[in-house]
Amino acid sequence: MTRKDSDTHMPGWKDKIQCYNCGRFGHFRNECRAPKKPYNGNNGRGNGAVRPLHYNSRHRRMERRKINVGADASNMEAGAYIDVAVHNQPTKFLIDTGATVTLVSHALFYRIQKKERPDLEPITQVIISANGTELSLAGKGMFCIEIGQDKFIVEALVADISIDGILGLDFMKRIIAK
Repeated sequence: MTRKDSDTHMPGWKDKIQCYNCGRFGHFRNECRAPKKPYNGNNGRGNGAVRPLHYNSRHRRMERRKINVGADASNMEAGAYIDVAVHNQPTKFLIDTGATVTLVSHALFYRIQKKERPDLEPITQVIISANGTELSLAGKGMFCIEIGQDKFIVEALVADISIDGILGLDFMKRIIAK
């Protein structure tokens, strides 16, 4: 149905349309008689000064979709977590395609029984978190990570993170190659 057809079927439907150029109701931007405001990258919506009435509700919905990955252990719904067992310790790891390496938290590392706990090698590597801060690293070691019936021996860094672990790209590439 075209706009012209709509006029005949539902009179006054354009009264609810807000122009992205001038902000007035009753017409579209391409029909606006006011001088066109320059495009500034605001999704084709004029100079950004005019915001349609639905902007705030849509903006709030978009804000709700933003997630703060791994920032708070109590916020487990913020991100994609998978049930794993690390040296027989059941936990959840965040799947993070932005992480280049797999990380295990200090807390999880010390929950592993001492006889099963991997020896850590010192590292000189610097890891920067998503918020731009440098992570405190204890070292790297070989960890047995179980996902369902599958077991993987993975090199991971032990870091001071708020969640038990992060599966990085190194782990995901290994899974795909399997």
